Amino acid sequence: MAGREHTLDRSKIHYKWDNSLPPAIEIEPGDTVHCETEEVTDGQIKPGMPASALGSLDFGRLYPLAGPIYVKGAMPGDILEIEILRLQTLDWGWAGIIPGLGLLAEDFTEPYIRYFDLTNGETAPLREDIQIPIQPFCGTMGVALDEPGAHDVLPTTKGGGNIDTRHLNVGAKLYLPVFVPGALFSAGDCHAAQGDGEVCVSALEMCLTGTFTFQLHKGTGQAMPRAETPTHYVSMGINEDLDQAMKQALREMIAFICSRTNLAREQAYAFCSLAGSLVAAGVTKERRMPRVTAIELIAFIFAIFTLYGSGAEPVLYGLVLLMLGIPVYVWQRRNTSAMQVDSEETAAGAATHPAVS
Repeated sequence: MAGREHTLDRSKIHYKWDNSLPPAIEIEPGDTVHCETEEVTDGQIKPGMPASALGSLDFGRLYPLAGPIYVKGAMPGDILEIEILRLQTLDWGWAGIIPGLGLLAEDFTEPYIRYFDLTNGETAPLREDIQIPIQPFCGTMGVALDEPGAHDVLPTTKGGGNIDTRHLNVGAKLYLPVFVPGALFSAGDCHAAQGDGEVCVSALEMCLTGTFTFQLHKGTGQAMPRAETPTHYVSMGINEDLDQAMKQALREMIAFICSRTNLAREQAYAFCSLAGSLVAAGVTKERRMPRVTAIELIAFIFAIFTLYGSGAEPVLYGLVLLMLGIPVYVWQRRNTSAMQVDSEETAAGAATHPAVS
């Protein structure tokens, strides 16, 4: 039987993870929630403002999150499933450089801002000849932690949070471990587009309306956030050290594959090397966020396989998909056909791979 539908009041927001916050709404497993969120500065940036406005932001108002949503029956050790049913961009968005933030903060010391018209719902023009596809997602989706007190949205936590995983679009499902009764789920920090790494800390920031359905799973043994898209299984590793984050993501994926197939661990490990992609989803340097370590990294791996029957061997697709950076469509003035340019940089920024089709 289908669950009930709820609309979360737009005023019900918070700025920290805190398990003592009263729920904004209480729902049952199977229920659907509609919500609307402000862009990441909570309205401190408006169209037409000069770039200098980025230098005077109130950091205490960053990351307004819709919630918390209390899911009845959710208990520590459970897994909360969030299915993304609808993500609707509003009229405008922005991207910028905030001095002191970003992977190359020492190279870019002056503020920069670019506003985008999102009204056509399909592309956002960087220039007349460069159109960026709109692929909306929530940069922050997470649950409250079991540690007391208020915790900043950055860095990412074991409960998800600022995961900035650009593949969590409509149709995706996010699976989060629960640490407190009711889970206390919140979402926000919505992006119209973002590349893997979000290297200057800004994506295409925007307001958004979204719809999510919630389910509960008991006794899965899952310890870290995971996700599924229509084409991929996703595991995540979260650590200040990139090598450790990658190892964690890979171990999570190996464990997942072994739980869903009859592959031995050695086979699953080799399979990841043949059909998986290990990508840095967030590589950022933070300076002015309280209690945030110098570098916060997320890595995740995609394994592409199809299961045929119980315990069947996975069947590889004929094409191993590379999870490339944000696609940018470039219309050349002398050529009416569009050329898609995709690029993926390694975490060290040392390699570029050509587009695949």
